[in-house]
Amino acid sequence: MKANLAYFINNIIAYFALPLTRFIMGKPEYTFVHFNSVVLHQLVSKNSRHILHVREILNKKSKFSNRAIHDLCNASGLIFIDKSTQEGFKKLSLGNLLPLQSIINNPFDMNEARDLRHERKAILQEYGFESFNGKIFTCLGNIHPVKGTDLILKAFTESEIENARLLIVGTGNIEYMDYCRSIAENDNDRIIFMGMLDYHEVYKIYAISDFVVRGDPDFRTGRTTYEALYAGCYIIIPGNKKDLQSEPELQAFMERILFYDPRETKSLVEAIKHAHSLKIASPMTNTPTGNIEKNRNAMKEFFRSIIYADNL
Repeated sequence: MKANLAYFINNIIAYFALPLTRFIMGKPEYTFVHFNSVVLHQLVSKNSRHILHVREILNKKSKFSNRAIHDLCNASGLIFIDKSTQEGFKKLSLGNLLPLQSIINNPFDMNEARDLRHERKAILQEYGFESFNGKIFTCLGNIHPVKGTDLILKAFTESEIENARLLIVGTGNIEYMDYCRSIAENDNDRIIFMGMLDYHEVYKIYAISDFVVRGDPDFRTGRTTYEALYAGCYIIIPGNKKDLQSEPELQAFMERILFYDPRETKSLVEAIKHAHSLKIASPMTNTPTGNIEKNRNAMKEFFRSIIYADNL
């Protein structure tokens, strides 16, 4: 209901704002206009060089998707954040003339979080874990059924591992939040709901976390996957090692990625138990802390390819 209302209001605003915005962006002094999200799809035009960043996996059943696909096919270029996002778009756009495409991951710089690892003891004290010296598992982001927060909670409670904590960082729908809290109601000593935190606080959470857990319905990298790895954490994600073949940026972190069968509680329980038994290796020297320079160079090369294609 809320999503439909938001889309309706967005269309009303767009009705009045689009003509003026298109006029401004159509001026010859703009070589490119880069839209940072699919929600701006209505601004895409064949008459200008429009590049659109696709971060969302479009849903075929959504009214939004059909119009978005139509508009995206008018772009000069599309940038997808990963292979699964691109594949999802291709499945919905069969029969359409597709623009130039590239897969370029989001830019990340987790130096601050990595540096804060040296202050882990002080941060633990700040959050009230003064005497805790075990392993910390963390789930970050929007608390939603599709994110599998309830799966993570159930698996952690069933694992019954000692000397461990699960931090839930984020917020979501009230009913679903209540459901998640009910799963953890008999495990309040080990499971802590942190609520929504500002970005500096999130850096601290990454700094004290040993494992970041994702509960997606299938293999998806996602923002917290990269943030966690660049920050020096291990990750527990659905999928298997073969899935990493489409994610070359993760190759440097092979030893820090643990898998389980998607949406299988028992499999996740075993992954959590295995993670708890591991000796945590220091990340300080053998893994990257970000990809800013790589992202910048990839964007430049993609822009050049569009200019070259236009001049043929």
